[in-house]
Amino acid sequence: MFDVDFTGIGNGPGVTFTKGSGVTIVNLGHVGKVSAAKTIDVCVAENVFMGVIEQIDVENEILTLERKGFKEVPYSGAIAVGWKELVADGLGGVKAPAVADTGKFYHVVDVNATDGVLTLDLG
Repeated sequence: MFDVDFTGIGNGPGVTFTKGSGVTIVNLGHVGKVSAAKTIDVCVAENVFMGVIEQIDVENEILTLERKGFKEVPYSGAIAVGWKELVADGLGGVKAPAVADTGKFYHVVDVNATDGVLTLDLG
């Protein structure tokens, strides 16, 4: 039996960066931003995010950021399926920006209100 599932579609090898000082193992699956040269850190509310943190190597101070494909991320607030402007919510997920034209647009292809996650196309 078939089911609609976006897992892994368009995902490529992640991009390796230096782990920012704020990143811990609990940030797996959270959105991240460039904080310094070759460095990704966790986002605070209203940050434009670069991708989703996929792997963290605490010992070697590096991480992998997924920049392409369909990803499930936590969200807060009211978001519907469609072409949506998003920013970081400061809790590891995404939300609509408080001020229009301050985020980046993504295709949101699914919203699971029960689990508090949405699926977006990173490009």
